[in-house]
Amino acid sequence: MRKVLLNALPLLGLLSASAESILPTSQGTTWKYQMTQEFGQGVKANDSSVKPDPDGNVRLPVAIIVTGSEKIDGVEAHKFEMRRQGAVQVIQFLQVTEQGIFELARGDESGERIKFTPPQKTLSLPLKVGEKWEYRGEGAGEKVEEMYEIVAQESIEVPAGTFDAYHIHIVGTQPFKSVVDRWFVPGLGEVKDVTEVKRPNGSMIQRISLELVERPNIADSSKARPAEIANRLSITLGKAAVGEATTQFTADTPKIFARWRGHELRDHTKVRAVWIAEKVSNVAAPDYKINEASAVADGPDSDGIFTLSRPNNGWPVGDYRVEFYVDEALTETVKLKIVK
Repeated sequence: MRKVLLNALPLLGLLSASAESILPTSQGTTWKYQMTQEFGQGVKANDSSVKPDPDGNVRLPVAIIVTGSEKIDGVEAHKFEMRRQGAVQVIQFLQVTEQGIFELARGDESGERIKFTPPQKTLSLPLKVGEKWEYRGEGAGEKVEEMYEIVAQESIEVPAGTFDAYHIHIVGTQPFKSVVDRWFVPGLGEVKDVTEVKRPNGSMIQRISLELVERPNIADSSKARPAEIANRLSITLGKAAVGEATTQFTADTPKIFARWRGHELRDHTKVRAVWIAEKVSNVAAPDYKINEASAVADGPDSDGIFTLSRPNNGWPVGDYRVEFYVDEALTETVKLKIVK
């Protein structure tokens, strides 16, 4: 679990004049950034899938996407996924209130979650230059201590343009030493973020910069799931690749088959299925992600099958669901039950 905290990049802390408009949360809202990762003396990139430039730095495009919501300890939180090279790196679970933005938990694609106790305040409202606050709490049993200050309102230039932004300075002392500078534009979001992680002696371990490369695509919540998207897949579940459809399975069922058929899909559309244990007593946390799989459509009426195999000790009894995404937009959700 510790790696989720140490490797997490700060995502979004968007701001505006009121809580109603502080953070675009409509599913599908997308921000695109250029990420630059620099390393201190004796430190190298540990990801073999990326090639550093001649200076030893890593430069990659990054996208941050609102992918839905999830309850954390009974509180509805918006999910912000940071994706690099198509893979989910970090997920932030954020709550918006009149007092500001709070991070309830942080996780990754495996389903691991680090909950912050108490929730971590990443932005204080109302916005005011000179405003200071601090966070002292825990995440995954480790102390987290950070000092925040809105130090200025200033002009900043990034690839997406020149913006009048609020500059927020953050100093972290636990679980590691870090210095973060963020620039936010009301109603638009974060346009730049520079995070530097340091050794106890003050020398740099790594510096990660994010710069907005184009204005964000802010989804219209009233059109978050239009009919043409909702009807692009037909889904049935069954105990075999073909045959009778059912949403109830016994604990000894060898495999569960999620069978899908597309309707007027574009070529190379990505179809993704996420298997979730919604409520399984004494086995997993609510809404625990079991696994996921994806396929690429080769035509408008493509079809396919995703399967999930029985665990060695049998399926735990309870409520489950399968979420289907078309090009990362949640399109269909099918619920199922495992019974004795």
